[in-house]
This record gives sequence, C-alpha cells and structure tokens, in this order.
Amino acid sequence: MLCVLAAAPSIAQQRREPTVAIYPPPPRQTDQRASPAVLRVLTGDEGLAVLGAALESRAHPDFKSDCSHLVHAIYERAGFAYAYASSAELYTGTSEFRRVTRPQPGDLVVWPGHVGIAVNPAQHSFFSALSSGLGVDSYDSAYWRERGRPRFLRYVTNVPAGMQVPPSGRESGLRTTASPESPRATTRNVRLAANEDTETAGSPANRDSEDSASTLPRFQFVNSESPRAEQVSDALEGTYSETEEALRGKDVLRLPRPLIIFDRFSVERIRLQRDRGWAEVRIAGAVSVLRGKPDSKKHAERQRWQLVRRDRDTWEITLPPRAIYLPSDMAVRMVVHQLAVLTEETGEHPDRTAEKVELSRLLGVLLQK
Repeated sequence: MLCVLAAAPSIAQQRREPTVAIYPPPPRQTDQRASPAVLRVLTGDEGLAVLGAALESRAHPDFKSDCSHLVHAIYERAGFAYAYASSAELYTGTSEFRRVTRPQPGDLVVWPGHVGIAVNPAQHSFFSALSSGLGVDSYDSAYWRERGRPRFLRYVTNVPAGMQVPPSGRESGLRTTASPESPRATTRNVRLAANEDTETAGSPANRDSEDSASTLPRFQFVNSESPRAEQVSDALEGTYSETEEALRGKDVLRLPRPLIIFDRFSVERIRLQRDRGWAEVRIAGAVSVLRGKPDSKKHAERQRWQLVRRDRDTWEITLPPRAIYLPSDMAVRMVVHQLAVLTEETGEHPDRTAEKVELSRLLGVLLQK
C-alpha cells in the first residue's frame, strides 16, 4: 500500500506533463491553384521601344507586307508578341490589347481596314505601310477622317514593368548598331554667330559636348588620282558612322554646334584644278537643330565641298567645321533613345517636359516623307 501511494504523485505528474513524441514536420502543402497573373498595359518607355522597332524598319524600304502583318512584326521585334490579328479583328477587340482614349507613342491606331503605330499623338502622326511605302502620316488628315474615327489600342502584358526581356538582336534602351544600308551623307554650311552658343561656356553639359565634338571626324580621304562622284560618296559613308559613335548618349538638342540631319544626298559634279577643287552635292530632306530648336519641315539645298590634293593619289575632303552632320536613320535612333531615357526620369525631373516636347517634334519632322 505504501508503495502504491508513493507512486501515485509520479503518475499524476506524468499525466500533467505528458511526453510529446517528436515527429518530422509534415510536408508543406502547396496551393495547386496558381494566383492569377496581374495584367497591365505598356508603360511610356515600353511604348517607345515599340516605336523604336517601327522606326528601325524604315531601314528596309523594300519590305513588302500589309499593314497588320507589319505592326505584328514590329511588336514581335520589340519583345511584345501577340497572336496575329487583322485590322478588322483589332478594331473589334482582342485580349492582347486594351482600348485607350489618350494614345502614347507605340500604341496601335486602328480603323476597320487599316492599322498603324502612333508616333507623336500631339501631332496626330502614325507610322504604317502607306501607298508610298513605309512612312508617317497624320491620322487627322482628310483622307483618314473619311475612314471614320480611329481607335487607339495599348498592348496588355502580365510581365512586371522593367522586367520585359529584350528581343534578340536588340540592346536594351533602344541602342542599336548602325544599319549597313545607311544612306549616304553630305553636309551643309551653317553660319553661326559667336553669341549663338547652345550652352554657357564652361558648363558641365557644354564640357561634355565639347569632349564629344573633339572626337568628331573633320576630314575624309579619297584614294584616287582624279576622284569621281561615286568615290566621294563612298568615302563619306564611314564618316557618319564615326559621328554617330562620337555622339552616342549625348543630348541631341544641346550639342556644341548646330546639328544638320538629312535623308539622302547625291554628288552631282566634281571640279578639279591642279591641287584644289570642289564637289557639288545636293542634299534632300535636311533638318537643322539650332539652340535646341529643330526646323518645322525639311528642305533641300546644294553645296560645294572643298577638295585638296595631299599627294599624287590622295585627295582630302574637308567637312564644314561649323556644324555636325548626321543621316536621318542614325539621328532617329538617337532621338528615340533620348526620349526613352527622359520617360524613365519623368518622376525625378518633371521640369524636362519641354525637352520631351522638342524631341517629339523633332522626331515627327524626321519621319516626314
């Protein structure tokens, strides 16, 4: 009896403090129902990526396709693929696009029988396959108004902003290499008064521009005893690739010299007399950017470039020193890239709205036929 009574407290204690067996934790059950993806429309920067891909297609003027296949290819090149749809299907509505009332660059501009890509909504301009080829037109013109009011569509994606994978063959930030089919280039003499500097001397922006200007090519050489017009043209092509490289990442509105952008040129005549001469060239589609303000429209002109003999088989072409010259396809790439950068910085630098307006206006002029 005493043994039983002595054991009772121990049994009670065991009941109050039961021994807990330690088992491995059960496997975590995963929710088989995946949370739905969050859909969003393209940002302004992504829209500029689409626009950049559209403008790059201008380097292939022999592209043969209808308008709906053209925009489908452009969106795929920009990294925003969707199931092909005709303009009528896009106008009716698809799951890959959302209708918007205020377009941004890169949006679709759609009629039941035609579709293009918005370039500069402020100017009502869009890029598409036109009767004259790939180019830019105004969707507010009389011709397009006869088709009715267009609808504006913005691409829908479930990829978080800033994580879109760039397509192959294109660098992020819209920076691309020069096309091997870049048009030949020429120059234009611009008289610039001493007080017409684009920046205050010694400012950081001006010093940066001066550094790039020091690397710009000033001369080109033709290896021929008596150069012909086509030889002069061929010699100049490499000059403008060097110019684009020197200006990469620079502010096209704040260069140390006026910027002359052109569509094409032709060397029409060469005149040589002993050790000197000149080349007569015709410039087509020229646009000047002076003190941050671009021309409102393109123009054509003729110029004479100086030739100097350096030895028996070498002539030197002197590039006019008062301005910087660049083919339009190269300038378009620079402008689109700068617009993309400004779009990213809008929240931090709201005072740069005027700069975006000028760049958009310049882009609209450059895309004019």
